[in-house]
Amino acid sequence: MAAPTPHMPQHADRAGRRGVPRWVLVAVVLLLVGAGVAGYVAYRAVTGPADAARAWLGHLRAGDYDRAYDGLCDRLRMQTSPADFRSTFAHGERVRAYRVRGVADRARTRAEVDVTVTLDGGPGPMDGRIVLLREGGVWTVCDTAGFA
Repeated sequence: MAAPTPHMPQHADRAGRRGVPRWVLVAVVLLLVGAGVAGYVAYRAVTGPADAARAWLGHLRAGDYDRAYDGLCDRLRMQTSPADFRSTFAHGERVRAYRVRGVADRARTRAEVDVTVTLDGGPGPMDGRIVLLREGGVWTVCDTAGFA
């Protein structure tokens, strides 16, 4: 950089640089981070109940009735003993296939997951809905409508 002369101000080299103010860059970065976090939260809001429904149906399909029972909400576990639950599913039609179609209704502590379930010996694929409650930070099955 040349030494300042009487006709060249000391900060003349900065005067020609016009860029985006630093606060604008910081604001854009904060907006992008916020959008990413919001997107992740929305994604988990849907996948949490759907994953819980898949896991529960997977336990039924595998014949792991004790783990399926553990996935029930407190209210259902108070109404049904593990032996009665096991007997109901072990002597009934077994889940052969299932598909989670989507989360129909979602709140902080309650979700409804639409599923299609095929039972061995059943009439074919049946559409149903699994109602889940969030208890102790875990999604639990609290009602099944249309297939179980």
